[in-house]
Amino acid sequence: MSHHFDTDQAKNDPRLNCCDVYLFEGRSGHTVMVMTSNADAGISSPDAFHPEGLYALRIDTDGDAKEN
Repeated sequence: MSHHFDTDQAKNDPRLNCCDVYLFEGRSGHTVMVMTSNADAGISSPDAFHPEGLYALRIDTDGDAKEN
């Protein structure tokens, strides 16, 4: 896990700091996604997501460079 506080938004409110996203093949026919966010949870901010934050992940599943 990394501590990427490289935007003003992440510095001002670490609950909005999305650090890393990993995608890998799971069991047959499934993909696993892992995301780290709020790397300093419980230290520099509460250990929760921001109640007004929007965490939207758009994924292309068929290779056409458009979200499905």
